[in-house]
Amino acid sequence: MPTGLRSLESPSYGGWGGRYNHVRENTWLDPVPEANYTYPEGRWFTRTAWGRSYMRDTYPENSDLMHMYFKPITRWVDALQNDFASRADWCVKSYDEANHTPIVLLNHPLDINAKANETVKLSAKGTYDPDGDELTYNWWQYEEADTYNGSVQIINTDKQNTSFVVPDDVITGDTIHIICEVTDNGSPQLTRYQRVILTVE
Repeated sequence: MPTGLRSLESPSYGGWGGRYNHVRENTWLDPVPEANYTYPEGRWFTRTAWGRSYMRDTYPENSDLMHMYFKPITRWVDALQNDFASRADWCVKSYDEANHTPIVLLNHPLDINAKANETVKLSAKGTYDPDGDELTYNWWQYEEADTYNGSVQIINTDKQNTSFVVPDDVITGDTIHIICEVTDNGSPQLTRYQRVILTVE
């Protein structure tokens, strides 16, 4: 289901359905929170899947690993559940009584290029809510989806307009994924997104 996260463009981008690593050919599997892990040949089954093996053989030792393993889905769970609740409302309420998702618009392309030390300005100007609800903004870096191995400092993360400086240690071809997350104050609160992908020149 398109939510603005662009997860249909690549399983590695991540979205409400999770985020996946390209293992080989047309095979994409869950990221494993274990250094130097080697994916098994063929498909994952009960005997070979990392999560099943961990739950069977190790859990509850180092339970933080399981939190990391499920994070590609659990990070979205509140927004996902509220979205489902709103759809249930649509079955029994009139349009005016039900809540509807914000429409997130960006005032620039979704794909941009920039160089090290360049200031990148981002804007969600034009974003609106079809019910007239108040909107809150949250800009954040989706580091797991990046190819850049580091963090960027986003300023005014709770404003409609924001910016950040491309770090000086980037490498040409690195990507930085910035999410614009917008939530209304309706009931249930609903969230939609836009993803900006910056490629370093």
